Amino acid sequence: MKIRGFTLLELLVTIAIAAILLAVAAPSFTGIIRGNALSSARDGLYSALQYARSEALTRNVAVAVCAAADENLNACSDDEDAWANGWLVFIDSSTGNGATIAAANTDILRVHEGSNGIEVKYVTNGGGKHVRYLSSGILASGFTGGVFSLCDVDDEARARSVLIGTVAGQIRTGGEDDADCT
Repeated sequence: MKIRGFTLLELLVTIAIAAILLAVAAPSFTGIIRGNALSSARDGLYSALQYARSEALTRNVAVAVCAAADENLNACSDDEDAWANGWLVFIDSSTGNGATIAAANTDILRVHEGSNGIEVKYVTNGGGKHVRYLSSGILASGFTGGVFSLCDVDDEARARSVLIGTVAGQIRTGGEDDADCT
């Protein structure tokens, strides 16, 4: 009776080939993971904006989305570069100028944490540092749409975007072509 098995040489050759294949494939997986993180952040922002618009209509009040001041996610920031910290959806009880900054005493409806390695830029057509929907579901006066660019800090060519239409405030997702990561 002959015993079948692998020789030590066959095993070492198989392990060497597997190691080479893994070394070649690993960078591709990193790109896929970073792309998925960008898509996830974009989808979270898109969802928050859709939710804000829907809640403005449902509750018959103004609802806004703003950049989080810090990782505690309990207040808005005045810094237009703070979107990378995350964002808040809150009931905006201001008099119409969008000046209310969400704080502990404000009705915060939803929060979203920022993602490491992703920079978020908001370029709006009418100024303003947050997005505010009126009870009718349209953008508040002074908010005329804009583009959120979500950029990979390690690779500016890898980006996603969320676009907000003019006055009606419709929201759609975009890709690298719509994003401005410069």
